[in-house]
Amino acid sequence: MSIDKRRKEYGGMTEPLEVIIKKGISDKRSPQELAIEIAKALDGKSAQYASDGISMLTAPARMLITLLMEPSMTQRALSIYLGISEAAVQKTIRQLTEMKLVAKTKVQNKNMYTVDVDKFLNLADIKYLQQAVSAAIESEPF
Repeated sequence: MSIDKRRKEYGGMTEPLEVIIKKGISDKRSPQELAIEIAKALDGKSAQYASDGISMLTAPARMLITLLMEPSMTQRALSIYLGISEAAVQKTIRQLTEMKLVAKTKVQNKNMYTVDVDKFLNLADIKYLQQAVSAAIESEPF
């Protein structure tokens, strides 16, 4: 299977992992150290946000939802989990904090994120998504 086909099949997870592996190889890390680095980056989330080819939400929306469920997730883990660059994660977190949707605090040298649930639930897209899910639940199956 070609690398491009494999990337397409496995989604946004492959590229960030490739970066970790290449850096680990260039730094001459042992397979055990590399495995630990990958496990830390994935932070146990690789299977939870599996893409089936259609993304219904933007990266900022997926980030908000992820931070609601996992407030201590690192920026690197968010990058791998959401399939976006670490720079995009930093930019999005900055935008979300400027909008007062997310607050960032340090706890033992680790960032913790708190999502303002009231503001989140009042976002126009979230209200629209809630209506769409309700309509889908009420509709007859085909």
